[in-house]
Amino acid sequence: READAFYRELARGGDLLAARFDWAAVSAEHRVTRSRFWRLPGMSARGMEYAQKPLRSPDASRRVAVRESSDPFAGARGHLRFGLVGCGDIALFNAAAVAAAPNTELVACFDPVHRLAEDLAGTYGGEAAPTLEALLDRRDVDAVFLSVPHHLHAPLGLQAVEAGKHLVVEKPAANTLAAAAEMSTGAERAGVVLSVCFPHRYQPNVVSARKLVADGAVGEVAGTLTSFFADKPLSYWLGGFTGRSTSNWRRSRAQAGGGVLIMNLSHYLDLVRYIAGVEAETCTALTDVVDGPAEVEDTVSLSVRYTNGAMGTLFGCSALRGNRSGLVELH
Repeated sequence: READAFYRELARGGDLLAARFDWAAVSAEHRVTRSRFWRLPGMSARGMEYAQKPLRSPDASRRVAVRESSDPFAGARGHLRFGLVGCGDIALFNAAAVAAAPNTELVACFDPVHRLAEDLAGTYGGEAAPTLEALLDRRDVDAVFLSVPHHLHAPLGLQAVEAGKHLVVEKPAANTLAAAAEMSTGAERAGVVLSVCFPHRYQPNVVSARKLVADGAVGEVAGTLTSFFADKPLSYWLGGFTGRSTSNWRRSRAQAGGGVLIMNLSHYLDLVRYIAGVEAETCTALTDVVDGPAEVEDTVSLSVRYTNGAMGTLFGCSALRGNRSGLVELH
């Protein structure tokens, strides 16, 4: 475990200067383990190969000036009061976002582990509710933000909409398509708004890209290329990236519903739909579990044909040491 943590930290380029390993203290059968590399180190002499020649500077005359995006809250109206349900890993970011927005307020938090709710309430405002029912009974809660394990999205979401609360739910909408459809039908029946959290839509580069496509600056989308690479250590499967709340639901296919595709690449699929305005018509996928203790896939390759005839390729892997990067290309 210590070696694993050391090499990850070394790859991230932190302040680590040196480490000493005494392999004699480890039994022979445990001294060597299987691992995966993002790429093998290049050992050839730099500057001697054609492929390594410096690239020419970009032609300044071909650069496109993109206007700075407007304030995403410029057209916001009213005041929405949120109750946050689930106060673990991703809830840290969601609570901070609700507190930072000028037209929203965090008024209540609930988590079965009460200290987690108290922590977020004390940091970002509001009160720690003793039960979910107590939070839903509050008249000062207009909307519920679900930050809970995937298999709880639909049952807790249905409770929220039946109580007349608008609902924001972390992606994916649910752990199964049937559960997501049931929650959507419930929200429509209750006359409330259901929204899935895709925050990448509001990044300045995404706003600019969407405007360029809408204005016809790059023509009709003919193809997409999407990739996502990440390094999920063993600790992730028991406590996410922060270790704030311990649970093994991420490892379970029944509870999580899937791995790198719905946990990570779903953001990138949403960006393609949002920027290009295209929908998937057919898709073919291969998945695998190549490294780790989980039942869900950590590697996926996906081919898509969109409704306008365009084609797309996606590849994701969350078992690459020391690496985290993503790419969305629209052609």
